[in-house]
Amino acid sequence: MTEYAAYENVIADAGAISGDFSISVALYDIDQDGIRELLISHGTCLADWVNDIYTLEDGKDVSYIGNVGRQGLFYTAPDGNGMYFLYGYQGYQEITRITKSGKDIVQTLIESRELNANENYTEFADKHYLHREIFQPMEILMM
Repeated sequence: MTEYAAYENVIADAGAISGDFSISVALYDIDQDGIRELLISHGTCLADWVNDIYTLEDGKDVSYIGNVGRQGLFYTAPDGNGMYFLYGYQGYQEITRITKSGKDIVQTLIESRELNANENYTEFADKHYLHREIFQPMEILMM
């Protein structure tokens, strides 16, 4: 993966900062421009969990472009425009579309609601798992 080498130092720094806590990493081309963005997920609990997002400028310079500040699941947006981020906790769910605009991440709330009794959280077809291996090659796994 060509992007992996460019992101390697950012991943190493995130791993060093996390100390005893592991990080999860993934590559995904958010805006379909041919450059996969780096997602680093880390935290000690729900209160401080964050998903940092980086991109490459000119194919080599790493640039921080934003974060999604919760624990949740990333999915390919059904229409192919960005990703969906699903946050669910104690019968409440939010679905947010994550897109990239220039050097920024744009978050658009799609849904925010309490679930009905016996209703499951929403799922989409293409789920992205963030890997826990800090220095192993990264990839997005799709189900």
